[in-house]
Amino acid sequence: MNHAVIIRMHYPECEAFYKRLELFRSVCLPSFEAQTDKDFDIVVVCNEIHKHHFDYSIHPDVRSFYGDGLRDIKSKSVAPFDYELPHVIQTRLDSDDFVSPDFIETIHANQDVDMLCFKPIKVKGKDRYRVIAPDYKVSQFLSVKGKGFIYKYGHRSWWKHVDTWKVIDFGYCFLSVHNGNASTKIRGSDERI
Repeated sequence: MNHAVIIRMHYPECEAFYKRLELFRSVCLPSFEAQTDKDFDIVVVCNEIHKHHFDYSIHPDVRSFYGDGLRDIKSKSVAPFDYELPHVIQTRLDSDDFVSPDFIETIHANQDVDMLCFKPIKVKGKDRYRVIAPDYKVSQFLSVKGKGFIYKYGHRSWWKHVDTWKVIDFGYCFLSVHNGNASTKIRGSDERI
């Protein structure tokens, strides 16, 4: 496979890890099992002590890696880090978010650009909101082709490191709003749909 969906789960041994693991199993992973285009790998960034939760045990297509020096996820933002993977196309997603069944197909249909940035919809219970922002080149839902590891740069600055990029409209990526997600909240500028 030439495409990796990379999901961060680099927590210490704590309750937050197990809550995220359950969200990954119940929300994130099923959205990838439903993809119309199955030509991708799922790669989980995790703490070494948690590798056994991902390598083959959770799903036959999920792999994990541990990189020395990665810091545990404890705050709203995660510092960029680099790692070498053989996949030309790399897509980032958080463990509590999910995507539409044609997400991978859409990425593969748009390989004429270096970076795709997806406009997200926030989901809180049964309510959905469009994230209204003036410039979507900073969305955390990114897919990058041939420019190195997807977490090499923070999502707000990736557009500075590519020659071409394209914004994909609403309907492909969904942010889960829940008590364990400090950085994702419903804001006054979000549009209820």
